[in-house]
Amino acid sequence: YQRRVHGLKIWDLRMIQRKEATPLVELGFHQESITSIEWSPVNDSLIASSSDSMVCFWDLSVEGDEETDQQMENREDYEKIPPQLMFLHQGIENCKEIHWHPQIPGMITLTDINGFQFFRSVNWKHLLK
Repeated sequence: YQRRVHGLKIWDLRMIQRKEATPLVELGFHQESITSIEWSPVNDSLIASSSDSMVCFWDLSVEGDEETDQQMENREDYEKIPPQLMFLHQGIENCKEIHWHPQIPGMITLTDINGFQFFRSVNWKHLLK
């Protein structure tokens, strides 16, 4: 059994009409469909929620390190976590909408089956530079 990984693909719309067009970035980590996404108002990051009860904070300014990936692939306990994944919030149920709070920097708001949730990661100041 191989689990299906859902994710985000970021495209350059100027290139989309070309046959050789490929995504600029592919962020595969979610196990279910993406339900909501929002770009950060202050930097190159975004938040995404999905049906797998996760909210991910992605920093698109981060690039992967191939040498480190090759070293880690030989470890049995290694699970590939994309280098752009900066924060993971779990435990939401049926998230339908996610947004950056317009007045509190780093605060994320979402709606799920239980109502409204508000949170921000411990390292939110670092993530919003």
